[in-house]
Amino acid sequence: AALLLHEPSESADERLAVWRGLLATRSAHPKLLAGVSNFAVAQIAALETATGERPVANEIEFHPWVSDETFRLVHWCRERQISVIAYNSLGGKRNQARGNVVAELAKRHRVSNAQVLLRFALQHGVRVIPGATSRAHIEQNLNLSCFALDETETALLRGSARPKAFAKYATHR
Repeated sequence: AALLLHEPSESADERLAVWRGLLATRSAHPKLLAGVSNFAVAQIAALETATGERPVANEIEFHPWVSDETFRLVHWCRERQISVIAYNSLGGKRNQARGNVVAELAKRHRVSNAQVLLRFALQHGVRVIPGATSRAHIEQNLNLSCFALDETETALLRGSARPKAFAKYATHR
């Protein structure tokens, strides 16, 4: 199990105090892991510099329409063996996995729109934690290795218009 320091909205001193608390809890319970959510490079680096401990994971919003800065954050985390876990990969509870390009790629690969977006994240080294409302959704979420997006398709997704469902979410802080 993992404990996540969620949202870096506190001051740097408060973040560090909470991080130290998570590390102390982890020391008392060695099977627990300590991670963060929505942290930027500087915020993660500050925690590590102060404590010598790096988060095992950073949970962030991730989909084709996040900022270039978010893609740089993913790369930075992966270089440091910090797992990146995606949320809102499908656009939230309503209008899930919409978009003309998403639908075109789903049709081309004979998969669902959700599978296209989840595959996109996996191909960028990002772990996904999609919800599911039916057995069919669970099976689709588990069946992501039956296809791959090539570089052209990935670029097409990145360059496409952000579906409205994704516009209400921020990237990372």
